[in-house]
Amino acid sequence: MTAGRPVEKTLMLIEQHQRGWGSRQFKTFAAVLLIVVFYAACWRIAQVDIFRLVSGLPRLVQWLAEAWPPKLDDLPLILERMAETVAMAALGTTLATILALPTAVLASRNITPVPLLY
Repeated sequence: MTAGRPVEKTLMLIEQHQRGWGSRQFKTFAAVLLIVVFYAACWRIAQVDIFRLVSGLPRLVQWLAEAWPPKLDDLPLILERMAETVAMAALGTTLATILALPTAVLASRNITPVPLLY
């Protein structure tokens, strides 16, 4: 009796395939298409030029060669700037979390019964 189940499942899959696109396949296709269009627009807005990128590679290699070995004369300044960057990131993340918590509570359906708030 269990031998018929794989056949039924296969027939069901064939029928679904013959019917055409289901809503899931359409949503996936639409999402992929939207992402491709978004990145194509970003590429155009940013005016990316592959030839300029490739022609700049020798300058990048030269810059990397000059940067190694690193000069430790500016190490205190570099460490200060690095600490400043970490401090800004920590403060920004903390502020964002503090602002996000009330918003998350208001957005939950089981706590906020008024549909206008979510």
